[in-house]
Amino acid sequence: MRNCLAGLCAALCWTVPAWPAPVVDLDAALAAVVQEIDRPGFSGAVVVLERGETRLAEVRGLADQSAGRRNTLETRFNIASVGKFLTGLAFARASETVAGPPDSFLDMPAGSLLPGDADLFDADVTAGDLMSHRTTIVSFGAADGAERRMPGLRSNADVFELVREAQDVPVSRRRDGLAYNNSNAIALGEIIAALSGQSYEAALRDLVLAPAGADGAVFARQDDADALGLALPYVDADFDMHAPMRPRGGGDEALPQTYPRLVETPLGAMIGSAAGGLYISAQELAAVGRAALDGTLTQRDRLDRMCESLVPVPGRIFGYACGGVELAPGIERWGHNGGAPGISAELALYPQLGVVLVVLSNHNGRAGPVLAAFEAALVEQQTQERHSNGFIIRGE
Repeated sequence: MRNCLAGLCAALCWTVPAWPAPVVDLDAALAAVVQEIDRPGFSGAVVVLERGETRLAEVRGLADQSAGRRNTLETRFNIASVGKFLTGLAFARASETVAGPPDSFLDMPAGSLLPGDADLFDADVTAGDLMSHRTTIVSFGAADGAERRMPGLRSNADVFELVREAQDVPVSRRRDGLAYNNSNAIALGEIIAALSGQSYEAALRDLVLAPAGADGAVFARQDDADALGLALPYVDADFDMHAPMRPRGGGDEALPQTYPRLVETPLGAMIGSAAGGLYISAQELAAVGRAALDGTLTQRDRLDRMCESLVPVPGRIFGYACGGVELAPGIERWGHNGGAPGISAELALYPQLGVVLVVLSNHNGRAGPVLAAFEAALVEQQTQERHSNGFIIRGE
């Protein structure tokens, strides 16, 4: 009997094909990026690092169309929800002194980390639940007069006050999956403030930006564009404000050729928060990605834990303030994307390759196609049709 089983096992092992080793071609991927950003309609900056060395740094288009101010490698772009990944890194580092093993920093009860606001959370809601959008928290936009009050918000703490106002019952752990909600990151930002003994903004600078060499990043408003060298957001002429996100992909027919309309909204008049809205150059955001991979910002096992997938969807990664895909066996992309009208951002880390890709654009939806082109050329065994890009679960 034992011999029969051994023979059956040998037969099965012989007939199951092994995964072919993926062929990685970074030079081809860089060429694909240049081809994509040379298409009419792209405006922004792209930086690619390989093991800390710059392999590509390119800019296209105008930061301010009316003034003719061009984008440069120093231009600060709004990175929208990419900021959530930076907030996750800040929490991982801030918690190092109060948590034990790598897993435990995600399991700390949110209420215990915000003693003054412990009543906002059910006892079993953890910091990890906030980072992974597994809560019933209500959007801060549901607070009375939120849109009218946005221009007056000056800090993450101010936005957190709207979160408190909007939440009629304690935040509970969601039992039916994930629901993407900016308020999760807002609350996590105040936890970081409590752990560090300073404001969220100061903590992000001390824990993430300064150690990475990204001192030029700023929390600002759109009105500060001239003074701070910010890229203004533009959309195409027929843009629908009620459906701001374009499908990812690319191609000449899928994307507009011009983006003539300047976007002016209450969101643009609001200073960024732990949920997003930081202004940073592509060079400095790439430096943050490099510092995340090399362990400068937090213990590497904590980053690994952040980017482990919570959802059993083959090839997809839905982690803790981190998302991505498996491009091929043994090659993953970690990071986050961000988007709003006239704002399009991608931060992509490839840990097995030591590669960081940053695409920042001030034209609507134009960063995603650059990322797609890069990855299609990077790995010979392409998986682009199977997997969507980034961390895109949407909810209430």
